[in-house]
Amino acid sequence: MKQNKKIAITHYISIRFSAIIFIMAAIMILFISYFSNKTIYFDIRRQIRKETHYDFLNIDIRNGKIFVNKNFIFEENHVQKIILDSQEDFFRGHYPDKKLKNIPVNQWHFQKVKCSSDYYYIYDRPYLKKDTITNKRVLVIVRNIGKASDFDSQYKTMKYISYTFTFVIAFIGFLLIGIVSSQLTIPMKKIKRILPIRLGLMVIWLNV
Repeated sequence: MKQNKKIAITHYISIRFSAIIFIMAAIMILFISYFSNKTIYFDIRRQIRKETHYDFLNIDIRNGKIFVNKNFIFEENHVQKIILDSQEDFFRGHYPDKKLKNIPVNQWHFQKVKCSSDYYYIYDRPYLKKDTITNKRVLVIVRNIGKASDFDSQYKTMKYISYTFTFVIAFIGFLLIGIVSSQLTIPMKKIKRILPIRLGLMVIWLNV
């Protein structure tokens, strides 16, 4: 009976601490998943916006017509650029998927859209360029498009490392619990051997 009680106590302690570690590991995984996705989305948005900072330097307007400098980069770091005129009509560039032409222009806003079976990030940046002949301001829009899978692949390694680290910590925790639980049997054996002797002495002392 005492042996069963000893086993029950060690099991109780092991199960309690194992449950705590399991819950903490689950919380860490959810935390990593949520915040890594937020961070990845923020970083992708920042990267795509950064690609558009100096595009206006390579675009000129003369007599209401758009002229693109040879230094204009239409594809870089998984981002493809399409130039739209003031009517939001296609002027120059290459769409990775023709159906993306049907996505409405949303100036200054970062969007994630599904086209066919893939997801794409789109950022439409407007520029007001001064016509070198008429001095009028003409709107030019540079549409930046990046395929989501091209960007996501860059960050998958980081997420997998975080998950692996969490599992390793949890495994070490379970291992330590097993070691501690096995060590608990030693003092409990001593208690089993010493307790009856002390109780006997106490009874004798009370009778005296």
